[in-house]
Amino acid sequence: MMEGYHDILLRAGFAEESISAVSALQNCPSIAECFLGHLNDLNSSTVVVGGRGITRKEEFLFGSTSSKILHEAKDCSVWVIK
Repeated sequence: MMEGYHDILLRAGFAEESISAVSALQNCPSIAECFLGHLNDLNSSTVVVGGRGITRKEEFLFGSTSSKILHEAKDCSVWVIK
């Protein structure tokens, strides 16, 4: 699947050296915390995350991974795709 997205970015004109994908298995307090940790390590300029479209009540009760990344990511652009 990641190779397919990689190819889409290449066909769209992104340079090969500007595209990277990371897949990691580790224990974290939340998915967002893991993601933000990797984001800082990679020194990324843009990150794309998916949003599930949860309700405000669900976000209040359970939190939102994309919302946390959107609000806490520093020095990069964040695209949330719904």
